[in-house]
Amino acid sequence: MLAKHAAPGDMHAERGRFIPDANGRDRSRLPDKVLPRARYVCCCANCDRLFESSRRDRVTCSGACRVSAHRNGLLKALRELANTLDLPLHELLQMQATSQLCPQLFEQIGEGTRELDDLARQETRRAFAKSVPANGTA
Repeated sequence: MLAKHAAPGDMHAERGRFIPDANGRDRSRLPDKVLPRARYVCCCANCDRLFESSRRDRVTCSGACRVSAHRNGLLKALRELANTLDLPLHELLQMQATSQLCPQLFEQIGEGTRELDDLARQETRRAFAKSVPANGTA
């Protein structure tokens, strides 16, 4: 049975699932709700300020800090430290942010009773949101 708004021969329309967008394309395969990207709270490798990013591997709060940390050799030293601890650099800086914002959570991670997983990152992000104005940085 064809849907009323579908063109004849449309395979999705025959099943009654044709959902057109403004341009008439089929949108039946798109999710109903687009989930927001994950946010990560980190400590800047150069200036030690806390910042929030949607990229997991970001290690500085700005381009200026990235250039400065590279020129001063801080990134190289931090990468060597992260390699000796067998951690990616971004996780080391996320742990530093967790230690500043949620000391009890950091202790649990250090004891091995908890991991730096998505739930721990959400707790850190909530603490960051409480400590920082809506449009500022720490």
